[in-house]
Amino acid sequence: MIKKYTLSALSFLIIFNCFGQWTQTDFMTGLVPGFAEANGKLFAGSNGGVFVSDNGLTWVDADGALDLSVEAITSVDGVLLAADVAKGIYRSANGGVSWTRVNPQSGMRCFVTLNGKIFSSGYLGVQVSSDKGITWIDAEDGLPKESGSAFVNVSSMTAFKGNLYAASGGKLWKLNGAQTQWISAYTANAENSAGIGSIQGKLYAYVGQKNLVSVDGSNWSATSNPVFFNDKVISGVHTYYTGSGVKEFTDQTTTTAKNLTGNLPTTSTYGIALFKGNLLVSAQGRGIWARVITTGIVELAAESISLYPNPAQDQVTVSIAEEMADAVVVILDHTGKSCAEIAVGSGKSFTLTVSALSPGAYFVELHGNGVIGRKAFVKL
Repeated sequence: MIKKYTLSALSFLIIFNCFGQWTQTDFMTGLVPGFAEANGKLFAGSNGGVFVSDNGLTWVDADGALDLSVEAITSVDGVLLAADVAKGIYRSANGGVSWTRVNPQSGMRCFVTLNGKIFSSGYLGVQVSSDKGITWIDAEDGLPKESGSAFVNVSSMTAFKGNLYAASGGKLWKLNGAQTQWISAYTANAENSAGIGSIQGKLYAYVGQKNLVSVDGSNWSATSNPVFFNDKVISGVHTYYTGSGVKEFTDQTTTTAKNLTGNLPTTSTYGIALFKGNLLVSAQGRGIWARVITTGIVELAAESISLYPNPAQDQVTVSIAEEMADAVVVILDHTGKSCAEIAVGSGKSFTLTVSALSPGAYFVELHGNGVIGRKAFVKL
């Protein structure tokens, strides 16, 4: 049975990028330090406020008149937390519809969730919440004060194998088992700077000019191959991270990363997220960029798909040998932008009305059964 669909009847258009290429979303300026997913939507915390998207590709404002400048954003059981660099921490329990300032502490730039608690850190200390961000208390006992200052400056913080680690005062620190006191995690004289992060089952850190690695958080060794990053996201055995472009570890043990930077306009990258089949990255000053991720998806050979007539004026029919369940058809123009997307159900053959398309070269892309097939055609 051939099913028929009319593209002109679609109620929405979604921009899709070509495989292996980055496409700029409609979030075209600014810097996004991080993303958070809540209630089936993706939220971006940026220096221009909080924004929300249903697909990762089109974005709308989600903080109203608050005019936040967000350094960090996270979600816990559907509750959103956003740290404004000057105004403190804001909380939304209704998917970004409304926000309440729950912590006036400024300078916070990182959230880490560990053992049911949310930790926030920055250049004015560390605080912790045990009630999903409603109330906060100081959690910086044992950390050194800045020279000539009454404040603790934490440059970075990460969870690793059930423990919390931080870089502060040019040294590395670990929160003790009772989570009441910070203790030294690396015995060395304080340096001018320090940083720490966990990736690929290891802790990577720098103290002054020393690059270090640890597999247990206690024993450290020098490394000539450090991994430093601004943000990361994990999908199965794949880890994607930003900092100097975009890179991917293709399994959980490899130490060699694949470079995915491609056609991004800059290698200065920050927040990263995987959402509805797209890898999303913040490029400094250039907004959010998207790239289709086909991990675990088989791409059909072109000869296994038929499309007729070609060229076409009113309709095209695309057919495959094996029935495809829950199929989705996407029409892409020659630049890789989507002209339309529609769920077409199950079957081997689907007919699409393309009369609304402008003359030119297009691709029909068929998604389903964990495979993707693509075929070119010309619209007269």
